[in-house]
Amino acid sequence: MKKIKDFFHDNNDIMLAIIIIGIAVGVIFWRMTEILDYPEKMAGQSTQTQTEANE
Repeated sequence: MKKIKDFFHDNNDIMLAIIIIGIAVGVIFWRMTEILDYPEKMAGQSTQTQTEANE
């Protein structure tokens, strides 16, 4: 029992870091399409604003 307790105590920081990195990677992959579409949205808004200004 002591060996198991020591293992978790010694590796707690590493496991927490891996969990946090895993969550961050999951969120990035989950929102990847929105992240990649952002420049196109901004370019479209800029073009629309310029068109409205010229009218």
